[in-house]
Amino acid sequence: MSGPATSSALAPGESARPSHRAVARRGRVRRLPLRDDEFPRRPRPATCAQAPATDHRVGDNDGMTGDPRLDDLKRLERDFATAMEQLYAVGNGLARLRHDVEEATSPTAPPQPVTQPPVAVTPPPAAPVPPIPQMPPVPGLGQPMPPMTSTPMMPPAAPWEHPAAWPPREPTNALSRWWRNESVITRVLGVAGAIVTLAGLVMLLVLAVQQQWFGPVPRVVLGALLALSLIGLSLRLRHRERAAGRSGHAALALAATGYAAAYLVVVAVTATYGWLPPVAGLALALLVVGSGLVIARRWDSQFLAVLLLLGAGLMVPSLVDHSSWVLSAFMVVLALGSWPVQLGRTWPWATLARVLPAALVVVVGALANQFHPAEPWAHVGVTTVLALGGLLLATLGRGHAVPATAIAEVAATATPLLVSLALTPMPWRTVLFLLAGVAFLGYAALGESQRWLPVGLTVPATGVGTLALLLAVVARSDGSRIGTGLLVLALIYTVVAALTRSRNVTGWALLVTVIALLTYLRHPFTVLVERSALDSDLGVTIVDSVVAVGLVVALAWLAHRMRAMSFAGRRVVGAASWVFGLVVATTGVVAAGVLVGRAMDAAPAGFRAGHALATILWMVAAAWLLILGLRRAKDSDLAVWLGLGLAATAVAKLFVYDLAVLAGIWRVVAFIVVGLLLLATGAGYAKALDRARKSADPAPPPVPPSATEHSVGQGPPELR
Repeated sequence: MSGPATSSALAPGESARPSHRAVARRGRVRRLPLRDDEFPRRPRPATCAQAPATDHRVGDNDGMTGDPRLDDLKRLERDFATAMEQLYAVGNGLARLRHDVEEATSPTAPPQPVTQPPVAVTPPPAAPVPPIPQMPPVPGLGQPMPPMTSTPMMPPAAPWEHPAAWPPREPTNALSRWWRNESVITRVLGVAGAIVTLAGLVMLLVLAVQQQWFGPVPRVVLGALLALSLIGLSLRLRHRERAAGRSGHAALALAATGYAAAYLVVVAVTATYGWLPPVAGLALALLVVGSGLVIARRWDSQFLAVLLLLGAGLMVPSLVDHSSWVLSAFMVVLALGSWPVQLGRTWPWATLARVLPAALVVVVGALANQFHPAEPWAHVGVTTVLALGGLLLATLGRGHAVPATAIAEVAATATPLLVSLALTPMPWRTVLFLLAGVAFLGYAALGESQRWLPVGLTVPATGVGTLALLLAVVARSDGSRIGTGLLVLALIYTVVAALTRSRNVTGWALLVTVIALLTYLRHPFTVLVERSALDSDLGVTIVDSVVAVGLVVALAWLAHRMRAMSFAGRRVVGAASWVFGLVVATTGVVAAGVLVGRAMDAAPAGFRAGHALATILWMVAAAWLLILGLRRAKDSDLAVWLGLGLAATAVAKLFVYDLAVLAGIWRVVAFIVVGLLLLATGAGYAKALDRARKSADPAPPPVPPSATEHSVGQGPPELR
């Protein structure tokens, strides 16, 4: 009831509402016109910084009037005025706070803002509120309300100024941000400094010997002092950085350089000068590397570990004039002894930094010393420790290893072993390859069957074992027997894959099968020409053909056993098995014919007989496939298409090859038998198709005898 009463008391053309309102937005206070639904009833503050104190009185008497409605009206007006003052104060506070925050977080000192002259905004003077007339008596209340008066509102004391516009920040691009990145610059400079310092240390330890600057003792002492100085300086700098509340890469680079220098000094003392026995030198080197990596783990810095390992691993070969097993042993100590730094942490770059340089140096050392009598066996021992240690450490750290990193670790630690085994004399080479293959395959099979090894370890372990067995086959066999060994190995792999249904074993079985079948392809080309067939050792061809037929059957069984293979994939494998099986069978039949003819002193006749029988064999297989396609099976259409294609191929061979190569009775036999088979196949296919259609049509239901008699016309029994 207070709203209408108040509005009725205003004179025409007068308004007690301010015409503008202050809005705090993005650090500035804006003045917007008030909407009609806003009813502040308060004057606008004089400035943005401070609102003047105003008189909140509604009438001359600020006390209670005795009428509850008037008392509520006065109370609401006072509360509204207080709320408006608080809103002005909050807006000004937000603007000041945003300005202070932007000024404090600005990267560079901003230029002086251009101050615009203040624009005085003088609002229209607020008209005084006339006394509120006496309200008519309310029905139900016998007493009229007393008159209500109000004092005029005070005008603003000073004009309001717009705050100066803050200048826009200078745009930055990616290049400027990269150059301003302290971490990147420090890291680049640290790596460069470490490389240069370690190169200088190598020159001190090696070139000083060539130039005869001073004796070995001063060189070693100077190198040790340099290493200790760098380590001490890094510890002091790290302490200062932590005290200052920041962390940089300068201390990390110094520590990595110092520990790598200490490792190089130990290598020089042991391998170059021979002052320490190999066992003591390796133990001291392990102590140096371990202490440096303890610092890296304590500081939680993969950068320190990587720089230390790369610096030590890549500079070690420069200290030794001739590569020997001692140098390889130092690299193995560096690769295996640095593993505990990764325990409980996922540091893939540290893994690569500790195994890749070691594998490279050991392989080069083994190849360089293969003609020394004792070096190959010494490298076999060193690389065996590296390979077994790599498997063990990869197993222990499988919970935190990245799959790609685990594969690289197993492959890198096993490659030097295979290289060193290849340099041993025969027959030990084959035996060692077999032992290595069985060890890796057993490790992979045990881990996969017990499910305590991830795929990232079983796949590379199976690959290393497979490669070792392939090398054993190649090392044991001469040129003519390699294909037989590969076919036997592929057959074993395929059978194991079909029995276990393991995707890992299946993948490697297919790889070995492809290699074995590629080596077998020389036999079909051999029996294709009469001269090469008569001059070749066809006994090996027959043996390889028998094993290849078994391999094709095993592949078809594997495709049937694999649950993950689709129906289309099984069809493709089935078609390929038929095609390659016929090629293998043809090769074996021709080779057998030549051997029989050679035994009868008629090798050319045996060659022609073999090809004639091969063509007949093709036609027999085509007829069987066509009859097989009449069955209502999922792959019946595939059998029909294969049968038709094989029949066409047999006829094409008959007219293209047999007509030109065969002569005499065998050409006649081939044409007559193939023609009769074509006729018999056509007639048999038609009869079988008719039988299949009759068996597919449903038989009509039997007619009862009573219905038959009724249809003849004898009538029902009661009418006769």
